[in-house]
Amino acid sequence: MILAPTPFVRPATQAQSFPVIWVSAMSVAAPAVNEGTLYFEFSPFNPDTGEIAAEAKATLAVQLWECVNEVPEAAAAMQAVFAAIPAIKAWQEAKEAQQPPPI
Repeated sequence: MILAPTPFVRPATQAQSFPVIWVSAMSVAAPAVNEGTLYFEFSPFNPDTGEIAAEAKATLAVQLWECVNEVPEAAAAMQAVFAAIPAIKAWQEAKEAQQPPPI
C-alpha cells in the first residue's frame, strides 16, 4: 500500500474515506534488453473496512529500462526481484513436490 497524498472520497449517502492506495496489478514486460514496460493499476483503499474503490482505478505505464536507469528506487526494486527469483523458484518447486503424483 502507498499513502495517498489526498484520500479519495466516494460520494454516497454517507461519505467513505479511502486514505491509502492499493496496488491491484503490476507487471513487467521485457521482450528485449532495450525494450520493456512497467505497468501498475492503483485504487483507493480503506484498510479499516478492507474496501477498495475500484471505480476510481488509475493506471501507470512507463518505459521499463528508462525508468530503471533514471529512478534509483526502480533500479533497487528490479535488483530485489532478480535476487528473489531463485528463492521463489525453490519455494514453488517444493510446493509442487508435496503434491501427490497424478493418477
